[in-house]
Amino acid sequence: MATVSAANSNAPARLWQVPTFLVGLAAFLAVWQGWVPISARDPASAFLGDLAALRTASEKLAPDREELKTLLDRTAKQAEAYPEHAPLAHFIIGSGYVRVAESTNNPTEALTFWHLARQHFEGVKASQLGDPLDPPRLAFRSAKARAATLPANTSAADVNLTRFFLANIPLGEPPGDAHRLNAELALRLNPPDAVGARTHLTAYVAEASLTTPPDSIARAKLRLSEVHLLLGEPEKARDWLEQIKDAPADVMLSRSAQLARLLMSDGKWDKAAQEWSAVRNAKGVSPELKSMAAYYLGQCYTRIEPADRVAAYTMFEEAARSEGPEGGAAAVRRAELLLALDDAAKHAEAGQILVAAAARLCGPAGYANPLLPVNEAQATYELALQLLQKDGTFETAAAVADAYTSIATGDRAREKRAELLSAWGESLKKDGGAFQQKLTAAADEYLKLAEEQMRTEGKADLLRRAAKLYRQAENPAAAVVAMEQVLKLPDLNDATLGPVWLDYAEALVAAKRPEEVIPAFNRAMAAGGPSSITARYKLARSLLDTQNTQLAPLGLALLEQAAGQTSVGPGDAMTHELALVELSLEYFRRGSFAEAESRLSVSLSRYPTGAEAGFARLLKGTCLLQLAATKRKPEDPEPENAPQLRADALALFERVVTDIEQREKAGTASDRDRWLWTQASLRICMTYLQLNKTTEVLKAAAPVIQRCRGTVDELIALSIIYHAQKLDDRKELMLQTRDRMRELFEELKNKPGAFRDKSGDYSREHWETTWFSDPAKK
Repeated sequence: MATVSAANSNAPARLWQVPTFLVGLAAFLAVWQGWVPISARDPASAFLGDLAALRTASEKLAPDREELKTLLDRTAKQAEAYPEHAPLAHFIIGSGYVRVAESTNNPTEALTFWHLARQHFEGVKASQLGDPLDPPRLAFRSAKARAATLPANTSAADVNLTRFFLANIPLGEPPGDAHRLNAELALRLNPPDAVGARTHLTAYVAEASLTTPPDSIARAKLRLSEVHLLLGEPEKARDWLEQIKDAPADVMLSRSAQLARLLMSDGKWDKAAQEWSAVRNAKGVSPELKSMAAYYLGQCYTRIEPADRVAAYTMFEEAARSEGPEGGAAAVRRAELLLALDDAAKHAEAGQILVAAAARLCGPAGYANPLLPVNEAQATYELALQLLQKDGTFETAAAVADAYTSIATGDRAREKRAELLSAWGESLKKDGGAFQQKLTAAADEYLKLAEEQMRTEGKADLLRRAAKLYRQAENPAAAVVAMEQVLKLPDLNDATLGPVWLDYAEALVAAKRPEEVIPAFNRAMAAGGPSSITARYKLARSLLDTQNTQLAPLGLALLEQAAGQTSVGPGDAMTHELALVELSLEYFRRGSFAEAESRLSVSLSRYPTGAEAGFARLLKGTCLLQLAATKRKPEDPEPENAPQLRADALALFERVVTDIEQREKAGTASDRDRWLWTQASLRICMTYLQLNKTTEVLKAAAPVIQRCRGTVDELIALSIIYHAQKLDDRKELMLQTRDRMRELFEELKNKPGAFRDKSGDYSREHWETTWFSDPAKK
């Protein structure tokens, strides 16, 4: 008895240890199985009965949607009123909303139910569910609700985790929208998992149940068509589109849009344009689809023959107002059309458009516009930078370069910015502006690029660019430091080492460290290869440019060495020609006309069509004129070969003029060519004068006067005409010519920059002292 009593006394204690949720579950099951009469139900029992009914309705193969909604409305309001039943209630109610969402035709309405399902699932943990089959169902069903409601900025890791749960369908559980949602998540990845999307969408269509809304199936087929097109499978895309019949208006419009895309992929731009135009103008078309149609219609207009760029621009302008991906893509396409015009103002407008568009093309993880391939966007930004630099619109170009940072790959944006700053600085220097800051900033950018460069050769090249820009920015000390960094690099190859020492020596010259210059140039020349001739030439040029009388002989000797090379490779040909011509010029300045003419003959023999050939002929002809006039004593007669020397000089000058006029006709003449034409033409006039061919002087001077009106060159041509008239004793014409010269001189005196030299024919002093100091002087 004692034993029994003891046992009985312990029974209540064990009963109180039963978990509360099991007591609730027992009551729930009692109502569900009909053990407790309905008439005896209290509010809690009624709630549990409704939950039981909701669960039963939700788990039917073909649930009654209206019944589900009625039960959901009744139970959802009371879920928090019975905390002891809350976990199970949230699970059942969330599951009910999932079934309602999956059976709802309207995507917007369905989204509301997905949000409600997610809210209820978030109120329950798997450990709170008593049925061992429910935790995997919770994981799967809540994954569907999350997939349907994930925000746009969800990370790729969270997207893939949700996809994992969606793929693990519990035994006996209908997949419902799992495949469709998995496919949508696959397409949100960057890059999109198009293959995975195709697999899941195909499964969704194939496994659709009787409760799957036909409209949802139609939308899935439409999406499948898009995925096949993304995978480059246009025929399969067409097959799915042909299966879409009697779908809602928005689906049918999207179907038409997809057919238009397929026509574009086939290159049938005219037909595609007709389809897109029909979609854009259709009654009831959504704003999103209308702007998308405008974007693609713009693309079609640029591809049809002949292209209608005006209409394309109008369509891109319309699409650019959209907040969707077509908005950013259309903005870039607008810029492309503006950049294609030969109009600096339009280029600047395009630059402003690109600056504003950059933020629309990118997401948190980088470039994210599905309609505009990143390489095409990059090409447009780089074209804009190129044209804006060419136009001299540097402020806008700088803004484009900053915007390009979010789109460019790797260090490309920094590289383009360095190029821009370099061009900007050079432009300012040419125009007499404050160029140092821009060139220094460009050099700084190259230093930063060098820090990121792993290859020795690449790092050396970037540091050398920085050093060159520092020299141009008149900061030779910084150039020396940059070159010293290059010399510290390990494993520089022989082809690079010579030019590196050469650049270092030039930096030392600019930094005025003469005691280190010669050893550095010796190292450059010792390296051999292309740098040897270049080293001698550059050292010679640097020494001669110092105008130091002690360094000049060494500079001339090095120039002789560079010019005197007999074995010259293609890489050194340009430098060798330059050395020959500049050596000749140095001899010419020293009055050694025979030496100069000899070197020029070598240059023209080896490089008859070289870059310096025109100047070489001009200088050689001038040397011949000087030799023709050379006398030992003033009273001595001219050399016997003077007429022949002048005839040879005339032929050289005429060759210069002919070559340049041919380039002018071809549209390839440069500013230097035009200068050479003027100088050669004036010398033709002078040569005819020395040959006493006064009629030819007047003929030769006419085109010079016509081209060079209002310049010192016209004044020089008139002076030669004056002397020709003097030889012919045409005093009246002489006076008329001199009056014209005086009038022109008076005009030029008040014209800034008209006289560019301090002495000689192009100086003001020459004309004042030689011609017009005394009105009676002739």
